[in-house]
Amino acid sequence: MRRSLAGVFLVGLGFLAWTTARADGVDLSFVMRVGGRTWLGFGAMVVSLMVANYLLNLLVIGIPAIKLGTVGRRGVLVGLVLLTILGQAADRLGAILALSAT
Repeated sequence: MRRSLAGVFLVGLGFLAWTTARADGVDLSFVMRVGGRTWLGFGAMVVSLMVANYLLNLLVIGIPAIKLGTVGRRGVLVGLVLLTILGQAADRLGAILALSAT
């Protein structure tokens, strides 16, 4: 147990040192420039970002929660899907509000 906590701590510390792990760093202008030429490209870009975000959440939050927590694997995975969707929605809403404030 102690060894698992030390491993989780070291992985978390490594991600904190990695500057892009503090935020996804993707703004609406990037999504529109790279994937926004068509609605299909825009949708593919958004889905790709959400999948990458989900996998990062699974690595940093989900696996330690499954190994150290009392919640089952299914509960953690469903919770991470909801966290990813709500987090992306909040991030995009914040970006839109920031654009309108400037």
